[in-house]
Amino acid sequence: MYNQKVDQNKNTDRENTDVLDLALKTDGADKDYQIVLHNKFLQVDQNVNKRLKEAGFTNAQVQLVYDLAAEIMIPKIQEVIEEFRAYRELSKLENYFGGEERFDEISRQISLWAEKNVPQEIYNSLNSSFYGVLALYNMMTSNEPKVMAKSGESQCGITEKKLKEMMKDPKYWRDGDKDFIKKVDDGFKFLYGDE
Repeated sequence: MYNQKVDQNKNTDRENTDVLDLALKTDGADKDYQIVLHNKFLQVDQNVNKRLKEAGFTNAQVQLVYDLAAEIMIPKIQEVIEEFRAYRELSKLENYFGGEERFDEISRQISLWAEKNVPQEIYNSLNSSFYGVLALYNMMTSNEPKVMAKSGESQCGITEKKLKEMMKDPKYWRDGDKDFIKKVDDGFKFLYGDE
């Protein structure tokens, strides 16, 4: 009788322990989760929630999973997307300009030209897309005057075309006028930098 009573108590204790363990493990997991999303790209996923519920996650634990996704995963995904877009734009530019090597040289020229002719924020914006780079290239090759000087003041008409016309002047090629030659040289340096 005593052994039977002890066995009964052991069974009851085991059942109580199992119930307590289950209650602690699934505290709040037996209800629908109340999730606050902190990113517009996230959505509550019922399949994920079902798996988390089966694993015994509490509401606070599930909230942490969604918070970590918003904090860590979404920015990583956006970074990968931006890298893919940049790669795709670069590939288009290389194809357009006839290959990687040729585009590298044109890119360097555009960069030098833009440094002296285009405000940095405009350059950064245009330089981030295929059509923006084409616009910069077209401005550079059409001998357009500067968009703006570094100080923000507009430049008065220094163009490659004008510099080439100055080189035809006898002061440049025949007389060797040092001041005139310096003016032409400075104009090219101003347009394209020291190369």
